[in-house]
Amino acid sequence: MAAGDPFGRVLGHGRGLSDPRLLGAELQDAKDALAKSAAELREARSHSDALHGVIESLTADLERMAAESNRWHQLADQAERRETELRVECQRARYAVMRCGNRDPMPDRTYETTHHRVWTPGRPYLSYTHVWHPKTGDCYSTDKGGAPAGEVPGTGRHWEACTERNGCPEPVPLPLDEMEHPCDGEAVRQTELWWDRNHAAWRIREAGDIDDEYLTNIIDFLRSHASQMCAGEGRWEVPMVPCPWNAYPSPTAWLADTPLMRALLRERRRRRDVARREASREESRS
Repeated sequence: MAAGDPFGRVLGHGRGLSDPRLLGAELQDAKDALAKSAAELREARSHSDALHGVIESLTADLERMAAESNRWHQLADQAERRETELRVECQRARYAVMRCGNRDPMPDRTYETTHHRVWTPGRPYLSYTHVWHPKTGDCYSTDKGGAPAGEVPGTGRHWEACTERNGCPEPVPLPLDEMEHPCDGEAVRQTELWWDRNHAAWRIREAGDIDDEYLTNIIDFLRSHASQMCAGEGRWEVPMVPCPWNAYPSPTAWLADTPLMRALLRERRRRRDVARREASREESRS
């Protein structure tokens, strides 16, 4: 019988299944294997417990680091907001000085060079501010010291043509996606349309869209809400241009210089002039 024959291990020369030596050996092998497995299991559990301890310690460290990181992020955000507020207030003070007939008191802050879109006449401009001419669309920038209110680019001595030498910054986009009311942001910075309370657009120069009475009502409405609208402008980190709210002495002055209000008043003057001319012709005929 072959040594590897399983029957030989059990029956071995006819001794049968009751051979105590064979059964004892088999039992001892099983005990040894069980003991070895138990030892390996204890070692594995010990290693697992150690790993769980490391994981718990690292998790606690990670949570502490995350909390600390969030705290520093919050402090950084607060500092950034405060810096923005101080910059806006600083600009406000500089505008106030210029409205008193002085030049920009801080003309060397060239890193604040910005583009204010279309020039408007009701506000001063700080040093190195860029604008587009309202008729030609050409770009101009102020000199060191800025330009007073009403001085037209291209003719005033404090403006110079924008060239590659002094660079031309891109205008800051208006936050159109975040507007809450059709009178916010872009609406007061264009000259063609009026949006009613239903957000329907009406063309200002079309009498069929906006008759004389409606035109006057729009002007009165804007004037009565000037303070509310100007305060709403202050909630944005960067003042919107043209006509940033911090460049004016009052909400009324801010509203009067917005392209929308200037277009409405210009249209009302045009209609009144047309009405006077027609009335004069009627009188001459009679």
